[in-house]
Amino acid sequence: MAHTYYGNDGLILTSITKENFDSGLSRVDCIYKCRTTKADDLEPDLVAGFRIPDRPDYIIRENAKRKDDTDGFTTFNVSGFYGTLQISGNGTTPIPSVLGAATNTFKMAVNLFQSTTFAPPTPSTNLSFNISYSIKVLSDTITKKFTLPTTTSVTTLPLPDEPLTYRVLRVTSDQGFAYDQNLTFEQNFVATYDGFQQTIFEPSFNDAIAGQSGIINVNRTNFGNVDEVTVTWGLEFSEAQMSVRQYFYYFNA
Repeated sequence: MAHTYYGNDGLILTSITKENFDSGLSRVDCIYKCRTTKADDLEPDLVAGFRIPDRPDYIIRENAKRKDDTDGFTTFNVSGFYGTLQISGNGTTPIPSVLGAATNTFKMAVNLFQSTTFAPPTPSTNLSFNISYSIKVLSDTITKKFTLPTTTSVTTLPLPDEPLTYRVLRVTSDQGFAYDQNLTFEQNFVATYDGFQQTIFEPSFNDAIAGQSGIINVNRTNFGNVDEVTVTWGLEFSEAQMSVRQYFYYFNA
């Protein structure tokens, strides 16, 4: 392409393209021309960390690529970036969310207390022992990509609005007993006896294993004065504890 030179000794913007990303990141690609005799003096204006001369909101990420042409002009190709959104997005440009899944396996300790009483009243027979269970769950994850100021920590981000749920895949005791998927965990402790049984769970199984929402993965890339961040939230499961108390009462016929 031919260019008409009007005596400008500075950088001449000859082309600019712009691209906006779902994360809120915006990019401009600029082509500048200048007299080759002035190129060495002007090149320091197009280095990483500086602002694009004609688009001051955009920060240069990498030094401009330079090409000295045979027509007495030098060409510079340079890109700049600018972040336009935060994590919450806005009413017309929400930040896309990707729903995924993760599996977790963790331990739960159950203290089982059993008390048996016969009528007429006799001293109760009490037993107490511990059972360890291995629990495997499938839980939701939410991944979002957005822009943040370089000084903002991801630990300050709010939890996503989308609810995160889980499903129990398998429960196995340390004796190898597998929890029946057709029953709730509590039902495995409700045995069938001739007498009356009362079973108390502290807390319930779901409350004992309930995962806490938190950040489970972060990828962060700098683009000058903003970072493009990909964050995945999920349910974090830790060691659980539960108490089961069973009371058996037998009466004479």
